[in-house]
Amino acid sequence: MHANTLGQEHRQALASAGAKVSTSPETELSMGMGRLAIASCRAHRIAPTLSCDIVSLNSGDLFTQMRLALAYLRQAENDPVNQSGAMPERLGWRAADALRWVAGNGAEAATTTVVHGAGDRGLRRRQFRPALLRASS
Repeated sequence: MHANTLGQEHRQALASAGAKVSTSPETELSMGMGRLAIASCRAHRIAPTLSCDIVSLNSGDLFTQMRLALAYLRQAENDPVNQSGAMPERLGWRAADALRWVAGNGAEAATTTVVHGAGDRGLRRRQFRPALLRASS
């Protein structure tokens, strides 16, 4: 599911559930699927991630997704400034943000906390969920 057009109620539900939202900038921008969900995720305290979609048509690397996402977000944020005939004095979206979407939030989305044992004394550890990476049959 692409989260570009989710309403306020759905975003709040995702945030309440601690969900992650993945966006595929190259596909979503190329196909006119609406605004990337990154800014709205941040506004709702949802950790966005980036992904590659339709790799038979688009690039299959996350660096391209990071560059496209940053370019889109910077343009969207600075459009009012540009429309007034000025140039932005600073960029609100940083390369560190894009790295976090891929490395930090992406890793978090692909893991889960597993509790072994009973109650508060159970051992907690992070477990990688490789099923997310397998192609569907």
